[in-house]
Amino acid sequence: MEAVSVAIAVQSGEAVSHLIDMVENHPLLEFCGAARSLPDLLRLLDRFKPMVLLISTSMMEDLEKAAHAGAERALSAPISFVLPCPDISWGEKDLARAFRLPLRYCGFIDREELSAESLYRQIIGKVDLFFPHGSSRNAPTRANGHDRPSTGIIVIAGTKGGVGGTLVSCTFAATLARAGRRVLLMDMDSDLSQLLHLKPKDEGKTALDLYPMAEEISWDLVRISIH
Repeated sequence: MEAVSVAIAVQSGEAVSHLIDMVENHPLLEFCGAARSLPDLLRLLDRFKPMVLLISTSMMEDLEKAAHAGAERALSAPISFVLPCPDISWGEKDLARAFRLPLRYCGFIDREELSAESLYRQIIGKVDLFFPHGSSRNAPTRANGHDRPSTGIIVIAGTKGGVGGTLVSCTFAATLARAGRRVLLMDMDSDLSQLLHLKPKDEGKTALDLYPMAEEISWDLVRISIH
């Protein structure tokens, strides 16, 4: 089995030695290094190209404040797990700003109550989901030898209405289905759902009505819609 490469990004002064030890001592995890600043993080990502990034909330605040040309591509390459800081409490507006960062969020990791094996299981579940065509280290197999498809929940959310979350969700679900995945598509907005034919015909169009009229999604359009 191929080891999963992991990088860690925290501010100076944050204690992560226990987390680093867990990554280094697990036979299926490969530690790439720890970055203490945004320039260090970008150099680490460019040199080692890790599959997984463990990033603290304090470092995320630094990312928000320090704009860097070309950082979006590097930061969005690995999948990211957030390491919450006990002395930082985020409100609704803070979370909205955090989700605008170019990171592929996969969950939170409690660095205090964690074992090396539970850390690996949390990481490998998302690696198998986001990198299904990686190497043979992927998901476990059934007793009959057939591959067992990975399962998980992918949340697509916007910080305000009308940014194309429903369209992106439908397109993403259709793409996964065409690739042979079993997909359950849910719209969690019970009041304004336009995902399927879930309301009377005289109360507006649904996504199925609007989909043929949709234009190609561009990064410029997404950036304008979000910001």
